[in-house]
Amino acid sequence: MAGERQVAVRAVQRAMALLAGPLPGKPPTPVGVRTKAPHDYVTDLDLACEREISAIIRAAYPTDSILGEEEERASTRASRLWMVDPVDGTRNLVGGRPDVAVSVAFAHEGRLCAAALGLPYRGLLLSADAEGAWLGDEPLPPLVDPPEGAGLIGLTGELRVASQAQKAARLVGFMVGRAEGIRISGALAYDLATLALGELHGRFSYGGTPWDIAAGALLIERLGGVVSDPQGRPWTPSSTGVIAASGPRAHALLVQGLKAVQG
Repeated sequence: MAGERQVAVRAVQRAMALLAGPLPGKPPTPVGVRTKAPHDYVTDLDLACEREISAIIRAAYPTDSILGEEEERASTRASRLWMVDPVDGTRNLVGGRPDVAVSVAFAHEGRLCAAALGLPYRGLLLSADAEGAWLGDEPLPPLVDPPEGAGLIGLTGELRVASQAQKAARLVGFMVGRAEGIRISGALAYDLATLALGELHGRFSYGGTPWDIAAGALLIERLGGVVSDPQGRPWTPSSTGVIAASGPRAHALLVQGLKAVQG
């Protein structure tokens, strides 16, 4: 669905322009910062980006449904569904950190078909559809499954009460001697983009939402990676959470680790 990919790319490009800071690689200072929940923020830039992205989608496909992090509230079971994370890593944005992503994905009858995923402070834009996956206009190379265990694993940065933090801490213990290292950005869509770029080999989340995951999931699958829900079942827009990996060995290790740290 090349048309949908082109719309997703235009939407992400527009959001990246809105997010441009005064210096390359440095986020602007957002205004209108408010708290949605403890340690969970929304800013003027989140709202402006989602509205611009939605306007671009609706101009091209006026009857399609949109599910966004901030304002758009379509059902994950909609026949033609766009999933939008206008600013993944809002806490990073508020703190002036560059680990931020813009994620737009399209699904038809529950099947991911097109996506664009931008890293505004790295100047990178990835996209995917049925034909493949690209960084800008260049095809992305296939992902490489680490020959033994896993290479670099991305973990959640949450420290909220009743969050994933305790399980993530136990998973670190399980990974000692099995993975090369742990990386924490604090932004799930950002991490999935870096996995598609070959900079990570695995990432898990118990609570990730469709708008966090969908674009990265399609990119990773198109590049030969493996994406599932936390129980190892195929990921769909109705799933909560994700296990994403550069190949079956890394994915199996994450599944094994999450089973070991349950409870």
